Amino acid sequence: MAKIFPARFLSLGGFNEFELLAFLAECSLGENLFRSVLPIQYSKPLFFLFGSYSDCSNWEVTSNVPLHPASATLVDDAEFRAHLDLVMHEGRMAIPFFPELVSRRFTASESLPAPPSAFSIYSDGQPFYEWLHSPSQTDRNLNFNIAMRGMANTEGIAFLPMDYPFHSLPTEKPIVDVGGGIGTLPMLLLPTLPRHSFLVQDLEPVVKQAHAAPNDSIKQWMAEGKIKFSVQDCFSPQPPEVDGAVFILKNMIHNYSEPKALEILHNLRRKNPFKLLLIDRLVIPQIQSVDSSARLSGSSQRAATMYDLVMASLHGGKNRTLEEWENLLQRADFRLEKIYPLRASTGQAVMEAICA
Repeated sequence: MAKIFPARFLSLGGFNEFELLAFLAECSLGENLFRSVLPIQYSKPLFFLFGSYSDCSNWEVTSNVPLHPASATLVDDAEFRAHLDLVMHEGRMAIPFFPELVSRRFTASESLPAPPSAFSIYSDGQPFYEWLHSPSQTDRNLNFNIAMRGMANTEGIAFLPMDYPFHSLPTEKPIVDVGGGIGTLPMLLLPTLPRHSFLVQDLEPVVKQAHAAPNDSIKQWMAEGKIKFSVQDCFSPQPPEVDGAVFILKNMIHNYSEPKALEILHNLRRKNPFKLLLIDRLVIPQIQSVDSSARLSGSSQRAATMYDLVMASLHGGKNRTLEEWENLLQRADFRLEKIYPLRASTGQAVMEAICA
């Protein structure tokens, strides 16, 4: 592929996944020819990964392209490969239906409502997570959960423990990580929080995976009682033992439209949380951090707007502006108190809210 279209690929220095997928679609590639060339710009060097879009474990790096050491490390990282696999597999399913989604939203009526997402057109109305957790998609569900851990690296949130004062949170109750998958957030935070513990909530298939194959660190923390995984639907009432706890929603609310997002937040509000921490993207933020010198610059908006399209395509959700976040929280009886931009992230911040 790179030999067939070298000029076009080399011109993609500022590409994103959507531009690449659009280009491949423009080339009218069949599935067998979708042995994709995925250019990744990481710390400026550009490298190509070759392989099947459905099996990133077999990807190889072309020998004629110099690799930055960081790039070589990422290629060998199973979690990073899972993230790329997610982009090329589930993303490829939804993106071709995005024009139809936009068109049908313009012509929607009460008798013929618009589909919630581009993915739902592909899946004949089945929401993304319902599809993902169906018995026929076990392998994709496993890859998705590993990919979410890999995204912690690609999203640049490694400085999260330094950009928000987690150490100041109370230790009497576990920090509740709602929709926390297989433990990405505790993996990042517990090394700096020796006195804290986490309750990681998710659906049953995810919790089963977390228990089945924990890494060494999580295995140790589970034995020490510092991490507990619990089956909990975010749309169902929270258990009594989390009354007054700190709740964290990391990259979760952007999956949902306003009614669904409010349903989740109202569930949490009934528990009178000590604090609600939303780790998510801000679209076009014009803010200075309260307790940090960090600032979300205009350059961070590229990822924020690109992920906005991802959320719309897969879930019918969106990334929100500061005003939209404030309005959403207010409607759920929360008050946005402080914002802590994550300096090395793709436009993300920790939004700290309290009960109004």
